[in-house]
Amino acid sequence: MKFSDIQLLLLHVAAAAAADTTDNISSPPIACLASGPIFGVTAQLPGAPIPVNKFLGIPYAAKPVRFALSRPPLPWSAPRNATTFGNSCYQLGVADDLGGSQELIDTLFNLHHPASEDCLFINAFAPANIDSSVSATTGNGDSSGLGCPYRTTSPVGSPGGRPVLFFIHGGAWTLGEGRFDLSGFAAHEDIVVFSFNYRLNDEIPVQQRNLGMFDQQLALQWVRDNARAFGGDPSKITIWGFSAGSVSVDMFMHTYANATNPPFRAAIMMSGEWSFGMFSTLTRNPNDTSSWDAIAKAAGCKGSKIQCLRQLSSEQLLNATIQAQAFNYLPILDNKAIPFGRAKAWRQGNVAKVPLLGGTSAEEGRSTVSLNISLDRFNQNATKYGQQLRNNKQDIQRFAPAMRE
Repeated sequence: MKFSDIQLLLLHVAAAAAADTTDNISSPPIACLASGPIFGVTAQLPGAPIPVNKFLGIPYAAKPVRFALSRPPLPWSAPRNATTFGNSCYQLGVADDLGGSQELIDTLFNLHHPASEDCLFINAFAPANIDSSVSATTGNGDSSGLGCPYRTTSPVGSPGGRPVLFFIHGGAWTLGEGRFDLSGFAAHEDIVVFSFNYRLNDEIPVQQRNLGMFDQQLALQWVRDNARAFGGDPSKITIWGFSAGSVSVDMFMHTYANATNPPFRAAIMMSGEWSFGMFSTLTRNPNDTSSWDAIAKAAGCKGSKIQCLRQLSSEQLLNATIQAQAFNYLPILDNKAIPFGRAKAWRQGNVAKVPLLGGTSAEEGRSTVSLNISLDRFNQNATKYGQQLRNNKQDIQRFAPAMRE
């Protein structure tokens, strides 16, 4: 997918600008979370009206157990260093035949950073000036005595606090991470922004399904519980996803369809959905264990496959996955994280009752097209998929007037 100019501004210009900042670590900002105190770093972006407090690599979950659902983080008492990004989750990356697009893929999805299975970290970017409408901490929620500027224990519905943006990265459940420096949003839009990692690749055996999707739910709950520690209002959370992250937003809309108080008040879907057309059929059958079996076979596992694969090192598991060529990481249709009847639910309005903004990027899918394709292969594909593309064009022309209404 090729980003439009505005999307490049949103996702990368802000990150590039943040790299050219003046960091003040002599008096680091403090945040007191439900699990313990942290300290970050204050940065001044060029041309920004206010500095930004950055808190990076915060654990929103305990160190995950392989092939098991994530759990809330264990508490700590001493101030925790939150000045650097945490490890990314283990991932395969992409094939080698992308030619010049490989560099673009690496840039868009932040590849080649230190990886670990202990990867469930979240990052917060908040304006450094204190919002006087938010209650100052008087000890409740600040057992550290560090003088945290905000009360974390205020009820969700209490007034005050900045709007919150919760960003879910893309990468087809195979690659990517939340290592986006979104300081530009905080500095120029006066909002609190969060980015985070979730598990990828073969962390999805039949016994425990869609682990990465449930990681996202835990991260969102963490933001709701801790937004006030950064000056955010937990009743003003907007969830925003790109590509596979946009699919996650689609699933959140279903998950909280009947909630009277969903954990977000608005949603943004950029370049992805999982309820209509061909995408609605791309979930894995819950009884399909072919990829899982292939990985176990490549690792030489017999008997209890889960027990065997849990005993492997991360590198051994990754190598077994590559050897098995088990690259099918589509979500599993479990009627929990991925519900049944999604298109029908949308048509009947049985989704979360919040404002929704949807959009696409220019030249969708371009970055995944091999630049080394031969003319013969191109002609074969044009013949094979030409009619489907023409049908898609007709559908767009038919639906566009209704969408404008």
